Amino acid sequence: MSRGFSIAQRRSLPVIERSVVHHRIPDSEVWYSATNFTGVSDGDTISLWPDSSENNRDAIDRGGGNPTYVTDVYHNNPAVRWDGGEALQPEDWPTPQAQPNTIVLVGQRTVLNDNGGDNNYFTDGPSGDRHALIHSAPNGNERIWSDTSADFTFTPDTNWHIYVVVFDGKDSLMRRDGIPDITEESPGLYSYGAPILGNRYSIESDHRAFRGYLGEYIGYFRRLSDTEIKHIESVLSIKWGIELLG
Repeated sequence: MSRGFSIAQRRSLPVIERSVVHHRIPDSEVWYSATNFTGVSDGDTISLWPDSSENNRDAIDRGGGNPTYVTDVYHNNPAVRWDGGEALQPEDWPTPQAQPNTIVLVGQRTVLNDNGGDNNYFTDGPSGDRHALIHSAPNGNERIWSDTSADFTFTPDTNWHIYVVVFDGKDSLMRRDGIPDITEESPGLYSYGAPILGNRYSIESDHRAFRGYLGEYIGYFRRLSDTEIKHIESVLSIKWGIELLG
């Protein structure tokens, strides 16, 4: 599906330095990092978030508008801001990958409950092969979703957090700032399709649209080991100045 640039042209755009700390993070399928942008300025809109992994799966405008690059958002780090009507998604994605999968995310919600119901998805995916990390307004818990929902005991807030989410049926888990929480529910077994940064509701309606900042999104087509997870958390904790509590 064309977006106006060939793959070669998109890869040549001067927006990212790809060599940053790769040796410190296990090889991933996708990695979007706000700290790796170059050639952009405070307040610029982002129509393409290049992939810092080796797979060249750039996230591009999905049609709902473009998020905004903001400098010095948190501990001198930049981030990408969503205001509720934007969505980016990789164009070049393999066949949706069966669970287990792992998603690592650094971000902040600036709004918790807006328009009621399940709200403020950090990420989502196409219907039928989606993973979402969301705020669930009805019961006040963090929730993940595949083809159904699974709740955790963490309470959503407007602080910056490091999330690690493993989608693995009844063995799914969430870690927030190093603290693990195992759900008694299964989020279902949908595969890992092309993630939407923001979510599909950003372009369909205002309901559930993400409002906040993303600093990192890292995706894996496997379940990371406990050692790998703790290593990634440690690297991101130092990078973002987020204290690990567990």
